Amino acid sequence: MRVDLLTTLAEILFEQRDLERAVAIHREILEHSVRHSGANHPSALAVQADLAAVLFELGKDEEAAALEREAFEIARTHLRAPRRFGFGEQAVHRRLDVASYRRPFRWDAAKAC
Repeated sequence: MRVDLLTTLAEILFEQRDLERAVAIHREILEHSVRHSGANHPSALAVQADLAAVLFELGKDEEAAALEREAFEIARTHLRAPRRFGFGEQAVHRRLDVASYRRPFRWDAAKAC
């Protein structure tokens, strides 16, 4: 429940353009998600995409692009095979696209790097 509340707070801060605080909260959520579910879990990847979106808004393009590349590679490597669990490539694309607020996940930029 705490993570849900933090996620909502981060979304509100993003909408209010308090991006530095939104980044700090997304980092905390990502740390929690990785600690409890693992870095390869779809929820961790979605949080990573959220963090990248806010970083892009802040103009921290290098860090944001690195997070997107990492999320893309993890998704491609670890979530492509176990389709029986609903983690096929299309599901990953959808999950990361939805997570990135109003800016779709930049698959082309992630693939190019």
